[in-house]
Amino acid sequence: MPFNVETWIEEFQPVLRITKRWDAFEHIARTVARAKDGVIVETGCVRAEKDWDGAGQSTMVWDWMAKHQEGGKLEVVSIDNDPAHVELASRLCTSVSFVCMDSIEELSTMPKDLLERATLLFLDSMDHNPPYGESELHAAGELAVAWRWLPKGCLIAVDDCNPDGTGKHFLVRQFFERLKIRPEFESHITIWRKP
Repeated sequence: MPFNVETWIEEFQPVLRITKRWDAFEHIARTVARAKDGVIVETGCVRAEKDWDGAGQSTMVWDWMAKHQEGGKLEVVSIDNDPAHVELASRLCTSVSFVCMDSIEELSTMPKDLLERATLLFLDSMDHNPPYGESELHAAGELAVAWRWLPKGCLIAVDDCNPDGTGKHFLVRQFFERLKIRPEFESHITIWRKP
């Protein structure tokens, strides 16, 4: 059987419940738990210990899911172009495969069977800081190179989304609007599902 969501909640509620990402992480956990096998592809890995409120520590969340998957296999691939981030994340997350490379380049060249089995594509590779535009373009580029390979039902989530519609997801949102795909979940992490 997949990992137990209630056990996941007990583990992460103390550190994430008070953060702006909790509800989205719980939504993702419930979705990923329903899949016997799957792949999580993340861009941007954990870069500081115990920064639950600031950075969210998503890599550690996926690592726990992979370690506790029973009767199936959940693979996690995390892509980051900073060797220091990858080194730290590798020490903290032993059930995650790390790639130190630009995420757009890696997503365009990685084995397609990973993307074809993806349960979640989590886009969080660049900070959303002024001058705005670079992180939005990068997230859109990541989605552009991965989209055709993602299976039906795959979640696409973008971190650092602001309530006023600005944020790292700005261009990704426009892509989905053109396809008439509404977000499945909106918060600091906005989530869509590929139809």
